[in-house]
Amino acid sequence: MFSYTITIGRNQSSTNEPMSTEDWNKFQNHLKEYLETFMLTADRLEIHEGIGEWNGISEESVKFTLLTNIALLDWAIDDIKYELGTLAAVYDQEAIALTIGESILVSSITV
Repeated sequence: MFSYTITIGRNQSSTNEPMSTEDWNKFQNHLKEYLETFMLTADRLEIHEGIGEWNGISEESVKFTLLTNIALLDWAIDDIKYELGTLAAVYDQEAIALTIGESILVSSITV
């Protein structure tokens, strides 16, 4: 299974203050809808909220993980990077984390 995780933080780079609730929700919804365009029938999109840290400042964060059975092609990865760069500019983010990997399932053992 292939895994594409995007992590966004709520604080704005120019102020180190949290963005408005309205903008935070728009940011998340935009990213969710965008990632859904890459999904096939058996794919999943998981969303996890938490607290992260950027440059020593604690902030709300959200991780979007797209799990696919087929690796995304280079053009799709390039498109994702472009979209993330655009979102970073629109929502005043210094950076957005993109992690690409391949997951394996580890079964339980009988003890």
